[in-house]
Amino acid sequence: MSLSKKELENIRRKANDKPKRRMTYKQKWEEVMDYLADHQGWTVSRHDRSMRLLKTPYATTPNGLVRAYFKPQSIYVSVGPSHKLQGSHSIDPLDNYDFRKMDPESIWAIIYENATMEKMRHV
Repeated sequence: MSLSKKELENIRRKANDKPKRRMTYKQKWEEVMDYLADHQGWTVSRHDRSMRLLKTPYATTPNGLVRAYFKPQSIYVSVGPSHKLQGSHSIDPLDNYDFRKMDPESIWAIIYENATMEKMRHV
C-alpha cells in the first residue's frame, strides 16, 4: 500500500510544523495592558519615576477608582480612592482561570466583575 502524493505532503508538513508555544504570563500581561490602554482608556504603569521596570506593573481606570496589579501568575484588584498592592484582592483562584488562553477583552471583563464585587463588599 503506497501513500498518495498529497498524503505524503501532509505528513511532511505536519512533521515540520513546530508546535505552538503557549504565551507566557508576562507576554499575556503585556497584551492585556496594551488592550486596557488602547481600548478602555486605562493608564498603564510599567516603570517607576527612574524608568526602571516595576516589579508589579499595574493599570488604573480613567477615574482612578480601580487598579489591576499584574503579578507573575495572577491579577490583584484594588478599588477605592487610594491603592496599595497589600490592600488589593486576587481574582478568585477557585475559578481556575488560565489567563494565557483568554483574550484580553475577557480578562478585562473578569477584572471589571471582580472590581464590582469588591466595591459591593464596602457598601
